[in-house]
Amino acid sequence: MRGLNTVGGIGNNIVETPRRGNLQLLQPRFLREWWSSGCEKASDFDKRLFMVINAYVDESYAEPRTFALGCALARGMDWFEIARQWKKVIDRKNRELEKTGRRFVSRYHSSDCNNMRGDFEGWEPPERDAFITELIGIVNKNKIRIVGHTVDLSEVEECFPTRKSNPKRTAFLVLSVLLWKAIGEQARRIHRDPNINVVYECGPFNGIGMDSYDALRRSDLLDRVLFRGVSFDDSSVAPLQIADLVAYESMKEHDRQASGRDRRHSLKALLKRTAGSGIHVRGEALRRVAKGYWEKVLRETLERAEEQ
Repeated sequence: MRGLNTVGGIGNNIVETPRRGNLQLLQPRFLREWWSSGCEKASDFDKRLFMVINAYVDESYAEPRTFALGCALARGMDWFEIARQWKKVIDRKNRELEKTGRRFVSRYHSSDCNNMRGDFEGWEPPERDAFITELIGIVNKNKIRIVGHTVDLSEVEECFPTRKSNPKRTAFLVLSVLLWKAIGEQARRIHRDPNINVVYECGPFNGIGMDSYDALRRSDLLDRVLFRGVSFDDSSVAPLQIADLVAYESMKEHDRQASGRDRRHSLKALLKRTAGSGIHVRGEALRRVAKGYWEKVLRETLERAEEQ
C-alpha cells in the first residue's frame, strides 16, 4: 500500500484557490491513517480491459463519539461465490442453534453480535468470537478490498453548527463524499479500468446517498467517470453484512486509539490478509469542508437532505 498521502483517497496537495468540487484540497496532516493493509500479489491484478466492481457501503456509529462508513469491494462475478460461502456459515450456525432450541441468526449484524443482543442474545464470548473469526476467514480468502472512514460526531456538530440537530446525517454525507476517491483507488487495484456500482443499505440515509452521488457527478474528481450509479439493497445481503463488519471495526479502532487499548483481535485478523485503507477525518479537515472545500456542493446537498 502507498503512504498516507494517497491511502484513503483524499489526495496530497493544497490548492491555492479552492474550486468547487475539488477533491485534492485536504492535506494529509488533517487526516489520520489508522490502518493500512496491502496483501495483494501481482497476479491479483486483472488484466482484462473492462471489469464491473460492486462496492457495498454501510454505516456504524456509537453515541456520542464516532461515526463510520465501511466499504467492501470485489468483482461483480466474485460476490456470488462470496455470498454463497457467507450464507453457508450462517446456515451451519443456525442448524447448531436449532439443536439447542436457541434463536436463529437472520444475518450478521456487527453491533448486535459483538454485544450479544438481538439474534445473538444468550451467546457467550467464545462462541461469538469463533463465529466472527469464521466469517472474517471468508473475507480473507477472497479478493475483497475494504475501506473505512471515521469522524467524531462532536466535531461534526462543531464544524456544522446549523445542523447540530442531526449530526449523523451530516457525517454520513461528508464521509460518503470523501469515500468516492478511496473507492476509485481501491477499485483500480482490482482492475485497471473498472466500472463501479455502489450499493448502500436501505435505511434512513437513502436520500443522502443519492445526494452524495449527485455531488460526485458535479465534482472535478477524475475518477468520477468510473462510477455507473448508486442503488440500495436489504441488509440481509452478504456484501452489506461485510460492509457493516468493516464499518464497525473502523469505529472501534478509532475509539480504542483514544483510550489506548490494544487493537481488537478481529481487526488484526481482518487486516492480516485483506487489503485496504482506513482514514479518520480530523476536525481541521471538517472545518475546511465547512468553510470552502466543496462548500456550495455540500451546502446545497445538505439543504436538500433536510427537506426529505
